[in-house]
Amino acid sequence: MSQNTAPVGVEGELPNYTTLSRTTIGGWSAILFGALTIGMSVYIGLAVLGVVGGTKHAPDWVLRLCGLVFGIGGVMLSVYGVVDLIIARRSARDAMLHPEDPWRADYVWSSAMGKPGMKSRESGWWVMSLLGMLIVVCFTMVSTWVSMTGPGGFVGVFLWFMSAVMYLCFFLFGWVFVKQVLAAFRYGTPRVVYETMPIRAGEVLNGRVLCPRGFGALDRVTITLRHVVERYERVSSSSGKQKSKIRCRGIATDQWVIEDVMKELGDGSGQGELPVVFLIPEDAEDTRASARPARYWDLEVRGEAKGVDFVHRFAVPVYSS
Repeated sequence: MSQNTAPVGVEGELPNYTTLSRTTIGGWSAILFGALTIGMSVYIGLAVLGVVGGTKHAPDWVLRLCGLVFGIGGVMLSVYGVVDLIIARRSARDAMLHPEDPWRADYVWSSAMGKPGMKSRESGWWVMSLLGMLIVVCFTMVSTWVSMTGPGGFVGVFLWFMSAVMYLCFFLFGWVFVKQVLAAFRYGTPRVVYETMPIRAGEVLNGRVLCPRGFGALDRVTITLRHVVERYERVSSSSGKQKSKIRCRGIATDQWVIEDVMKELGDGSGQGELPVVFLIPEDAEDTRASARPARYWDLEVRGEAKGVDFVHRFAVPVYSS
């Protein structure tokens, strides 16, 4: 039987949260930075081929791995920048077609108005994890070579320690990648459809979360309505350099728990349709999905299962002004 736990007003940090702002840069900035990184990869490749001059301080295979790291990182940034521009253009187009609805320019909400629905932010992340795994593999191989060919003494011990850290990162990234691939295979691409848009403060959110392969494998489902505030922070890396990082704080305003999914949803559990109903607070702040850092309402569906859990999040179009 479902029950309402309603942790109203509970605020706190949201570690490892899938944010709307994937990076602290986007659009043309991400494309430019990615192009520079790809250019570095090309330069290393030309150096390996002997097209450009210079003294090589490492074997060709090490240089190739370094070039591959720069290339993958540059492609990831460039693709993100292109996707960011496409989303902005689609949102602007929707706003022009519907001048009476300026909220359409804030996010690509049109996909959430009917089937197939709007994808969760976690959908397709296994591809990014795969690229990240390739980078970690390259760093691990390079760190092993440096440790084996480096000096002895204290410096040698330090190099082997850093190599061991890279191997640990390799296994951690590998575990995350395997979990994401298994989740994608088990649940498909979850989406959400909202019955009415926008949803104003004090109104009821009526929606359906769609899972292509059903919810029948889940033992327990927790659905949370949460207001999320992103912020950019400058943090120091292990080398002492400053870098920007996205952190999130959230206020859970309502939460429902389904203890027996098969009994509660009936045939809907196998058909992959989970009805969602929440009351938006009277003093709800508008969603600002296009702002950087973003502030938005989120619908989180977390299902417990034997093996790989179901964890997916969807932005909610809350607009009153």
